[in-house]
Amino acid sequence: MKPMRPWILAALLPVAVACGNDAQSARNRQGPPPPVVEVATIERATLDDGLRLVGQLEAWESVVLRPETTGVIEGVGFQEGAEVAAGTVLFRLRDDEQQARLREAEAQLQLAQQAFDRAKELAGKNIMAKADRDQATANLAATRARVDLARVELDRTEIRAPFDGVMGARLVSPGDRVTRSTALAAIDAVAQLRLAFAVPEPIVEWVRADMPLRVSVSPFPGESFPGQTYFVSPSLDPRSRQLLLKATVPNPDRRLWPGFFANVQLDTARGAEVLVAPESAVVFDPDGTFVYRVAEGAVAERVAVELGMRREGKVEIKSGLDEGDRVVSAGTHKVGDGRPLQLAGETAGNSPRPATGAPQRETAKSA
Repeated sequence: MKPMRPWILAALLPVAVACGNDAQSARNRQGPPPPVVEVATIERATLDDGLRLVGQLEAWESVVLRPETTGVIEGVGFQEGAEVAAGTVLFRLRDDEQQARLREAEAQLQLAQQAFDRAKELAGKNIMAKADRDQATANLAATRARVDLARVELDRTEIRAPFDGVMGARLVSPGDRVTRSTALAAIDAVAQLRLAFAVPEPIVEWVRADMPLRVSVSPFPGESFPGQTYFVSPSLDPRSRQLLLKATVPNPDRRLWPGFFANVQLDTARGAEVLVAPESAVVFDPDGTFVYRVAEGAVAERVAVELGMRREGKVEIKSGLDEGDRVVSAGTHKVGDGRPLQLAGETAGNSPRPATGAPQRETAKSA
């Protein structure tokens, strides 16, 4: 080829520079390409599968037996670890002195009854003064009271089971002298256990009495036991900022033991379907909590939202969005309010048309 003459190069150079400047200016007017983002659809789901808490199982009733009077242990009426019924005599103290006092009081009662009968008869014949009759009546009442007191003292020599339960270790033996402060044995009611646990302040609005729950303990992995709340404390603990709850847990097979550490799954009242979004779609800044909704034309729209429960990467949307809305779930740091978006998995030609007013790029037809 013949070399291009210098005067031709000089003539073409300004044209090339002008074309390059025009292309750069067009790119500057067009701006950077839309960011590529991932989106998710707002849908309804049962987000709340219950609150997961920890607690401790306790005996429904538990007491350490002590005598009501001083005495000497004469007999023991139970085996350690055995179940006993309410009213069963567990310990018996020597009662010779109490028996004698009761017989004495009963003899005095008999004498007072005879004196009262004579006074009543004489008063009916107007032979005895009314004051003497009143004195006989008072003596009879006082003697009856002494008989009742003697019977109470005798009854206190027998220590009975206050409720159905399982006996603990025996702490005394026959022949031991005991006082009112002496511990004899413990008894626990275990046919039904009490579960005590606490919920933190932010979720107290979700709890109430009569809520079903499930309890699991480490000795029985993969197994759970049903229960139901019956008590919600009327106030929070000011130190821990937690609310105390108590529940009943049936224990007919005696498989659960008081003192077990328990994992609690509480079925709250929030189990209905709610609007949910990925947690990754939520953005926080000093102005509040918001998401970027994909508006018509694949344009980002900043929408303030109110959040609720969080579960396994999902969050409840209490207000701000509707079912079916699409939000940016990945790439929120690249998005701005009103900025066009390129949705992942969609080519520029397949993306929705830009919103009205968005810059349009025209392609010149080839000649």
